[in-house]
Amino acid sequence: MDYIALPRLRNNPTIYARPIPINSMKENDSKGSDKGDVKSADAKNEIKDNKNRVSMFALFRFADARDKVYIVLGLIAGVGAGVGGPLRSVFQGKSIGGFTDEDPMEAVKDQVVNMLYLAAGVVVCAGLMEYFWTSVGERIGVKVRTLYLQSVLKKEVTWFDINRPQELPTKISSLITKYQTGIGEKVGKVVMTLSMFLAGLVIALVYGWQLALVFLGLTPLIVLAAHFISISNTRGAETAKRAYAKCGGYAEEAITAVRTVYAFCAEEFEQSKYMNELGNTQKTALNNSLFHGLAVGLISFTMSLCHGLGYFIGSFFIEHEVHNHLYDKAYDTSLVMTVFFAALMAMFSLGMIAPQAKSIDEARMAAYDIYDVIDSVATVDKKEKERGNITIPPEQFKGLIEFKNVSFYYPTRPDVKVLDNFSMAFEPGKMVGVCGETGSGKSTIIQLIERFYSPSSGVITVDGIDLNTLDIKWWRSMVGYVGQEPVLFNTSIRANIEYGKEGATMEEIEQAAAQANAIEFIKKLKDGYETVTGSEGSQLSGGQKQRVAIARGLLKRPRILLLDEATSALDGSSERKVQHSFAKLQKENSMSIISIAHRLTTIQNADKIIVLHDGVLKEEGTDKELRELNTIYANLCRLQDCQAEEVEGKEMEAFGQQRNRSTSRRLSLHNGPPGLNDVTEAPQLSKEEQEKQMALIEEKSKNYRSQLWAESLKHKKAFIGAVVLSVLAGGQMPFTGMLFGMVSMDLQDPDDMRRKINLDFMGYCIIAVCMLAISIGMFGSFGYVASNVTRTLRERLYNGILRMDVGWFDLPSNIPSNLNTLLAEGTENINGVVRMISGTMIQCISAIVIALALGFAFSWKMALIVLGCVPLIGLTSFIQAKFHMGFSKITDELYKDSIKILTEAVKNFRTVASFSSQEKVLKLFTDSLEKPLANSQNSAIVAGVLFGLGQLIINLVFAGLFYFAVWFMVNKGDDPRDSFIAVYSLLFAAMSIGQMQQYAPDIGKAYTSLFSIYGILEQQPKVTSPKEPTNNQVTGRIEFKNVKFKYPTRDDYVLQDVSFNIEPGQKVAIVGISGSGKSTIIQLLERFYDIENGEILLDGINIKEYDIKSLRKLIGYVPQEPILFDTTIEENVKYGYFDATREEVEKACKIANAVDFILKDEYMPRDGVVFATSGGLMDKDEIDIGKGYERKVGAKGSLLSGGQKQRLAIARAILRDPKIMLFDEATSALDSETEKVVQKALNQVSVGRTSVVVAHRLGTIEESDTIFVLENGKVVETGTKKELEALKGCFYKLYGSCLLYTSDAADDSLRVDLGGRR
Repeated sequence: MDYIALPRLRNNPTIYARPIPINSMKENDSKGSDKGDVKSADAKNEIKDNKNRVSMFALFRFADARDKVYIVLGLIAGVGAGVGGPLRSVFQGKSIGGFTDEDPMEAVKDQVVNMLYLAAGVVVCAGLMEYFWTSVGERIGVKVRTLYLQSVLKKEVTWFDINRPQELPTKISSLITKYQTGIGEKVGKVVMTLSMFLAGLVIALVYGWQLALVFLGLTPLIVLAAHFISISNTRGAETAKRAYAKCGGYAEEAITAVRTVYAFCAEEFEQSKYMNELGNTQKTALNNSLFHGLAVGLISFTMSLCHGLGYFIGSFFIEHEVHNHLYDKAYDTSLVMTVFFAALMAMFSLGMIAPQAKSIDEARMAAYDIYDVIDSVATVDKKEKERGNITIPPEQFKGLIEFKNVSFYYPTRPDVKVLDNFSMAFEPGKMVGVCGETGSGKSTIIQLIERFYSPSSGVITVDGIDLNTLDIKWWRSMVGYVGQEPVLFNTSIRANIEYGKEGATMEEIEQAAAQANAIEFIKKLKDGYETVTGSEGSQLSGGQKQRVAIARGLLKRPRILLLDEATSALDGSSERKVQHSFAKLQKENSMSIISIAHRLTTIQNADKIIVLHDGVLKEEGTDKELRELNTIYANLCRLQDCQAEEVEGKEMEAFGQQRNRSTSRRLSLHNGPPGLNDVTEAPQLSKEEQEKQMALIEEKSKNYRSQLWAESLKHKKAFIGAVVLSVLAGGQMPFTGMLFGMVSMDLQDPDDMRRKINLDFMGYCIIAVCMLAISIGMFGSFGYVASNVTRTLRERLYNGILRMDVGWFDLPSNIPSNLNTLLAEGTENINGVVRMISGTMIQCISAIVIALALGFAFSWKMALIVLGCVPLIGLTSFIQAKFHMGFSKITDELYKDSIKILTEAVKNFRTVASFSSQEKVLKLFTDSLEKPLANSQNSAIVAGVLFGLGQLIINLVFAGLFYFAVWFMVNKGDDPRDSFIAVYSLLFAAMSIGQMQQYAPDIGKAYTSLFSIYGILEQQPKVTSPKEPTNNQVTGRIEFKNVKFKYPTRDDYVLQDVSFNIEPGQKVAIVGISGSGKSTIIQLLERFYDIENGEILLDGINIKEYDIKSLRKLIGYVPQEPILFDTTIEENVKYGYFDATREEVEKACKIANAVDFILKDEYMPRDGVVFATSGGLMDKDEIDIGKGYERKVGAKGSLLSGGQKQRLAIARAILRDPKIMLFDEATSALDSETEKVVQKALNQVSVGRTSVVVAHRLGTIEESDTIFVLENGKVVETGTKKELEALKGCFYKLYGSCLLYTSDAADDSLRVDLGGRR
């Protein structure tokens, strides 16, 4: 059952609402909740709560007048298109009967003319039906997309907390797609198919009710078979995806964390884990093939049996002269054929309804959820009006914010009091610093001021007015916000900054960028302010993103500025400049600043500092006053790296030049390529070179296809058996056509009808039984071959990926999502080539050969005419197959831009709300829908024309063939039986060629995947082990000699002529601004990359002479953002050293200072993390996460705090007892208390080992034996902290404000970590 946690009852801190089922909540809640998911009265009348579906009429509630006209016309056209098929059966039956008429030429000619008239009517109706319904679906779909996003953007933050923002975009996209699919062409198809059923039923009953009732007795069998094939088509893809899900999860985890996998030599472990799970995937694929073979066999069995039974029973009606009441005469061939065709069409049309009806039913369910959200807007708007929309005139606005006895619980965590009776006045024009340990309620204050939440009790006032009564848009225009993790949108830097103020001039944007110290790096970018930041700002470094976010916050010149760790990602120089800008703006504009900080240097000059502990205000005062108290704040200061105080009037110069390659450093550490905007474009090739390239590609493609079939032939017996069965299967339709031609004339031979019909019936039964067996065997055999080929390809591809060097993963084409898609879907596409297309092609060839043999054997004249029509028949069948698969895929691609906007808006809702950018986002979204809507109209016209054309061709072909058959009989004396055998054997074969295409995957897509897969398998990694590696015993001496390096995707050098020495057992620090090359040194030591020039020596031997895995086993690596895998604590610590005992794991955890939190089973999910099922929350007690070392850490360690993850990463690194330890910003993201614990662990593991530490914070590195200072990729200073401080050079400029107050007294016991006062 899905549950949702109700919000705590307001103004009563002791009462909580018990969880209730979501469905019950939706049925009973009439007043609303924090979710705002309350339906209007009209909506409740439309919605069937008990089934979670809306009515059919409610599906079209957003149709306007034009849509309603289209719907009516579409219904009429659909009925017309559906009636056409059964009507043709009347003319077809009369044409067959006309061959025995006194004037056969005239009788058949009349029916041919009727068929031509019918063709004209059907082509118009079918075309209009497709056009009208496709248009309706797209038009209403666009409206609903807009209304849905508009409603979502008006939701309260609690709604996003409950519905998991990271899952919302996928959920919303899926809902809208299902809705739009079910209100468009699918409705038209259902109308057409129902009309076909009703018309066929009526015609069959009218033209011969006795015979029709006999035929209708076979209806359940036909409907069951048709439904079975529909289930098979959908079941295969779904079960294959589910079966591969676990494998895909392993692959995604490993490829995303490829540096961790390589650093701990876990490639073989990941490969083994992946391959073990592939066995289940292979079994599922084989079962799917057998199931599909059974489904296809059943449909073939049913068709043949129904044909045989129909003619067999009809022959008895003719033989015994059963009276037909319509014509007041006995049944003849014409009537039997008419009734049979009409009844058969009616029965098979029922089976065709199932997949279309399923889509409509899914649309009704999706509409239930969509309307629920849309209808809640009225409630949200009503609540806002009830609260009030007061605005304060500018001349009266002061900005005094007062918290009065405020207590607060997050609705998703109603058992945790975040603020407890908090009272505080934030005075206008003053800066207030807020500090405290993690979870003390600091960020909650910011969110309450932003009105993301309302207090559970107490009140917040602005200039004496209740904050909840102020107009929310006006209020947020007064407030600027910069968060710790800045959110950027996938657009230009200019557009990102412009979110701060709609319609800002370029001059204002540049001024804001200058105040945020962002203008320098922006100007160095190739496209300047028009540089696209990438998804979530992926093309910028952390510091660059933060500066853009600060510029956005400053652009609107807010009266109140909220800073939540706003400078945490900046180096010291940039931070000081930005802090200076804040101070200047505060003075010039009387701006109030509320700043949250872990790094106390950012708030030490604040007018007031408040200290929170467990949601309670413990201390307040200035920096000096709080230090003198010598309690909480003073203790926090002692834990800090540095007590920096800005000396009034003194500004430190920037350290070095901020290089653009900070982008490359950041991206190379993660998934994507460094700086896509800076990658040099490939030069234009000449025509001759292009031709050579195309020839090479074609040659490679042929080679890859040969390799694929060679792989298939490894399973020779199964493959040969499948080919033989495919040849036999290809004979089904020609022989069925031959029997149909025989029956058509045998029913008109009164003297020998019984014997001939009995033989014909036996023939149908033989085909039915044979096809059931052949289909199972053929699909099973091809499935066996395909599943083995797919497994082999996946194994080889995954192994090939995990042997590539890290630089290969930096390339744009090799990002994890692409590689995971290739493993999952690319190999599945190739599975389709082996399993389906090969069999389909063999069947087609077999069918053509057999049909030609039969056609020319019985009537070469008619065979030649039919051959001329075969391309048209094949095209028609193909068009109809595509029609039933749907044209919606054409427009799916066009909606990608709108989906991206929706995704960013939902994921980054707080940012959108904070800047009141809902209308801007909605306009961008609406604009992005114009192209899909325009294209959908064109697609609707094309779809209508194609479907109408298909109906026209098939009617014209039938009319023409009947005419030529009778003409040859009358004028050339040809036997009509032979003519019909030739015609129908070829016609049935031609139709099967087109129909079989619907079972075949896109062959072009499959061969594209094949090219990509074999292309990867052919590549060789650039970073490899030597053939004869050294066996040197390593002590840990490291030497860089004139090292020069650039990343594979960039043109500029990150390191230039770098040289330094590190002695065994030394602790060495590497410092410098972002982009100076610090982390690059760490990666080169791990041999993630190889250098172009110079040497890196380990104990005097070039590291290229060491076996890569042996080298990496000597190194312990702790990155800035440690990657943990979705398994237990013990298995994460043992990662890379899987034979470790529990005792060894516990020892490593003890050294890493991790034992306490492991044994105490601390449960510290981040703020806002919610555990939910598909619809609501789950209490943590309902989730079995284990205890102690068996406790699961969640995906990427999501169930642990930052400090806990870092300590496990340290334990993992130390478990192998490495000679060398590499620490890359291992404590930069931690609060003071956590950092102290982690730093203690780092110091412990560094003892007796060569340690290389990369850090911004001085406290992390001041005890180092040697410090190397990097600038512009070069080592510019070397020495101890004291030596570098005395130089007053680059190091001093970088850490100057921290060093100003460092004491040189001998009494170290009186010193704080980084320059504490006496």
